[in-house]
Amino acid sequence: MRSREPITIILSVLLVIVSINVISNDVGAAPFTITVSGNIFDASGVPAPIGTQVNITIYDGLTIDGTYQVMVLDTFGFYFYDSVSADYGYNISVNSSFASFYGYANDTVVYGDASYVIHLGQVIYGAGISASTDDEGLPGDTIIYTFTVTNDGNVKDKYDLTIISQSGWPTFILDPVQTEVLMPGESAIVDVNTTIPENALAGDTDTITLQAVSVLDPGNTGTTTATTMVLLSSGVEVIIPPAASGYPGDVVTMMFQVKNIGNGQDSFHLTTSVDDTAWEFNMDTSGTTLLPMNGRAYVNITIQVPADSLYGEYALIDLRAVSNADPSVSDHEDQIISALQIAGVELTGPTYQISGHPGGIASISLTLTNTGNGPDAFTIVASLSQDWDYQVATTQSGIASGQVKTFPLDILIPLSASITDTANIVVTAASVFDTSVTDPASFTVLVIANRDPVADISSPEDDDNYTTNDTITFNGSASADPDNDTLSFNWTSSIDGELGSIVEFTARLSAGTHMITLSVDDGFGGLNEETVTITVTIPDGSTPPGNDTNDTNGSGPLNNIYFLLLAITIVTIIVLFIATRFRNKPVTDSEGIEILDDESNEDIVDDGEA
Repeated sequence: MRSREPITIILSVLLVIVSINVISNDVGAAPFTITVSGNIFDASGVPAPIGTQVNITIYDGLTIDGTYQVMVLDTFGFYFYDSVSADYGYNISVNSSFASFYGYANDTVVYGDASYVIHLGQVIYGAGISASTDDEGLPGDTIIYTFTVTNDGNVKDKYDLTIISQSGWPTFILDPVQTEVLMPGESAIVDVNTTIPENALAGDTDTITLQAVSVLDPGNTGTTTATTMVLLSSGVEVIIPPAASGYPGDVVTMMFQVKNIGNGQDSFHLTTSVDDTAWEFNMDTSGTTLLPMNGRAYVNITIQVPADSLYGEYALIDLRAVSNADPSVSDHEDQIISALQIAGVELTGPTYQISGHPGGIASISLTLTNTGNGPDAFTIVASLSQDWDYQVATTQSGIASGQVKTFPLDILIPLSASITDTANIVVTAASVFDTSVTDPASFTVLVIANRDPVADISSPEDDDNYTTNDTITFNGSASADPDNDTLSFNWTSSIDGELGSIVEFTARLSAGTHMITLSVDDGFGGLNEETVTITVTIPDGSTPPGNDTNDTNGSGPLNNIYFLLLAITIVTIIVLFIATRFRNKPVTDSEGIEILDDESNEDIVDDGEA
């Protein structure tokens, strides 16, 4: 008995033709012959001997272009088969839908009354792949390619798939890397993903190659390619310089940068604006600039700080860049430019001759103007050609830009100074913010003889009329001294005498026509008086007060009368009180006799009687 252990039978590269001749006879009467041209080998390469029994089964379960497939099975375990389904893949042409033949090689087998000629032809393997359309995308995009793998052979087969990226881009097959079994002419759809790297440049390309390898015949392959091109991805970045500043009137240059952060060459349209039109500007670069990838353009913008700008005032300078390839892509940045502080001072004084007398004060009214553009303080220093003292506030602070401040400088002229002596004085104002900024003012003080003051009565006025009930205002504040000496005041009335010794007060006067005199004294021998005449009457139905009870000076004659009357009243009360006490007390004479008041109607009793 022969062994039935399965052994793989490999046909030689020669054409194997099996001819089966079925002679038209009754079933079982007509033999057929199987003729094998070429050798059948077992797995060890040993040729199968003649007479090896084989079973040839013809079936119509799988058709190829109107033909049938044939399966040849060795009764003792020799197989003609393909590795996919154990179905041997030779083409066969028959004129019957089904037939089975059994016998040995060179045997005659009778099968029915039909005559058949079976030709076992050479197996053809084929792998066809249709190319997908080339595509393009931006960095980061994923492109999906769809390929078609077709079985171009004449036997069913399946295919191993591989994908290769020429540039090494991330690429993979979405479907399983091996197709299902495909019948001849049948196709399978294969999707492949490829991702464009983020750093891919515009114009870069990558070609992917899809290969299908026959499982039955690995030497039979099909390939196709698809190419991906990288589109331009525009990108732009505006880089600002540090904040700038300048003095009023200065022209300041600010250097901005425009960087192409896209993946390829691009041009950009540049515009500049400022939020305060008082700040004039100019851009030294044309409106459009062409840049390679990662290229930079340096854009100088000059801005003039307004001449009248105050310290701390600022403007925002904005630079905008727009991609010409993709106008939706833009960037802009703004930066600040501010006005620096600049110090300025102007010191002025009187244009008239400044003078004073020995022992007096020559006062100079100085005017300081902050001509800088920011708040500042100023120091004041004076120098004299004479060894005279002076008084001045050495610091003037809190002065805003453009503010004017007036302050005095007093020169103390010594008593020893001679008439016609002079002193030259230089007063210098210096900025505290910038001590190099100063302004001097020069003056000359002339020593002259003392001049009399001027007495000036503002109230009461000459020929005014009042009543004894009126409170009269006495005002000499309009009095002045040409040498600015301190004045003393003295008021008198031709009727009531001394009225007061201050510049202004109120008082009531007695009835009559009063000559009111104001005397002023400068303390250096200078005297001056002014006199006005007023009339004071008693109102109808009124009793004259006799004195002033509203003297705000506290020293008028009416007050003296008031106190005198008060004293008389007090004395009178005391005398009356004493007199009353003595009137009610008994009185005795020298003899010891008690004398009673006549009104008592009592007896007079001798003190000596029992």
